[in-house]
Amino acid sequence: MMLLPLTAGLQANHDNPSWTWEVVNHRLALVLSLWIGQNTQRRLESEDKRGAYKCICILERLYVPRLQSEELARRAAERLPRDGCAADLCTGVGAIAAYLGQMAPNATVVGTDLNLRAVRCARRNGVQAIVSELGSSLHSGAFDVVSVVAPYVPTGQLRLLPADVQRFEPTLALDGGADGLTQLRRSVFDAQRLLHAGGWFLAEVGGVQDRMLEPVLRSAGFDNFLSWHDEDGDLRGVCAQLI
Repeated sequence: MMLLPLTAGLQANHDNPSWTWEVVNHRLALVLSLWIGQNTQRRLESEDKRGAYKCICILERLYVPRLQSEELARRAAERLPRDGCAADLCTGVGAIAAYLGQMAPNATVVGTDLNLRAVRCARRNGVQAIVSELGSSLHSGAFDVVSVVAPYVPTGQLRLLPADVQRFEPTLALDGGADGLTQLRRSVFDAQRLLHAGGWFLAEVGGVQDRMLEPVLRSAGFDNFLSWHDEDGDLRGVCAQLI
């Protein structure tokens, strides 16, 4: 399978190690989606703290990691003990799980996804990945961190997504149900079971979904609720701690 010339990468900052999704000439999601749709495999290269390069492979017709997921990955890594355990639900190609594994090499990181092709791709990226509906196959009370980039686009808004996304990315990875929170609500209660007391749940969201998800989290026993926004003021994620 052909590998395209690199024009975008995940690169580490040597003073403050964290990956960033960098774009050359075009929007990352657009470029990758178009190229992946041409029956090719894409590599994202990351430079780790030792200067070695790690490749993240993305096979055709799988969800492409987005620029905004960088902050979720960074915050999840900050909360993961060096020898802790993390579960990345809806892991897709395993970009976030691979990042956690690189930032905490002595930690145990497992990714789950319903899509067998995504799981196989994540494994190629060095992630311990299994086919599972969210965290249903994982042990209770065993995790320090649970992260998730679940589908969160309301069904009625799927038609507003860029044409390349609609054409080349799986609807299963995009459609979040009527209000966009169908899978996210389920992931909250999976995280409640998977985390030990004091563990952290982090999720990517958009719009005003932080306001909608906060009461769900609190009803599930979470506190210390936080949300974050990008430089344009758009909501990008939430996190909360199991009490």
